[in-house]
Amino acid sequence: MTTLPPNYLENQRHCNSCGERSAYNTLAMLRARALCHIIKKPDNISAILDIGCRKGYSLNEFSTFFHNARVVGVDIVQEFIDEAEGTADELYCMDCHDLSRFKDGEFDLVFTSHTLEHCYDVTRAIAEMKRVAKTMMCVIVPLELEDEDNQSHYLHITQPHTWINMIVDDDWNIVKLQVTNHGDVEMLFLKDVVYGTHAEGNKCCPNIST
Repeated sequence: MTTLPPNYLENQRHCNSCGERSAYNTLAMLRARALCHIIKKPDNISAILDIGCRKGYSLNEFSTFFHNARVVGVDIVQEFIDEAEGTADELYCMDCHDLSRFKDGEFDLVFTSHTLEHCYDVTRAIAEMKRVAKTMMCVIVPLELEDEDNQSHYLHITQPHTWINMIVDDDWNIVKLQVTNHGDVEMLFLKDVVYGTHAEGNKCCPNIST
């Protein structure tokens, strides 16, 4: 088992930027809903993973929209997993730096919002995310931080291209990018795709609205 940095769990429990004192919960729900509606063929999605699911606001949307999909949520804070009960098919208290419970390419869609900026080893967390993702990843991270009193545990990256460069590789490319008026960057990545053109005659990835 990985040894967590001092106070790591406590910082996740009391993050003001993605906790009850912010609009995070409503935004997570709306962003998951928006993602659902740009996917033209939801029946192609058979398994979804929400990394850093907190109390299940995004999971509710995925479970409602993707009727036949297996919806899975993970979070490092057990209290959040307990409160998310009933929002997904499976819930696990798990460190996103080690998703070894899951097989390579197990999930058609991997979603994560306001999670990567908390990682103590973001390169490892991104590698695990890409390993378990089969075709699509949606990544949302803040470029501006609300938690001014406790920023030492954040990975504070203010330029979208920095995040993009950490994720894009020979297999994964970015197909959607939006910087919101809330100071977040929303990114959608597809595997084995040249920008705007799906490989293998659109068979490898569900179609998305552009």
